[in-house]
Amino acid sequence: ELPGRSDPKVNVLRLVSDWLQDETNGRWVMVVDNVDDAETFFPSRKRQRDEADASVQTPLAMYLPQSRNGAVLITSRNKDAAARLAGGYCVLA
Repeated sequence: ELPGRSDPKVNVLRLVSDWLQDETNGRWVMVVDNVDDAETFFPSRKRQRDEADASVQTPLAMYLPQSRNGAVLITSRNKDAAARLAGGYCVLA
């Protein structure tokens, strides 16, 4: 029941990201599973030029919400891909 979802021209990824970033909407957890290929979230410039789809033009990583009200859990078998998506290396003890 996300407001604006019925608009056929709406960018659904942006709509969801913006909703999650609005702290008045409550707490949330997002699980991004199997981040094994960084290219999925950060397409190369060549791939962006080759693809006509506008959603490919904006890297998928740009839609991951950042909010004090939520958390994003990333799972991966590829340390480099996960670290790139998370913004660096973090060792949990």
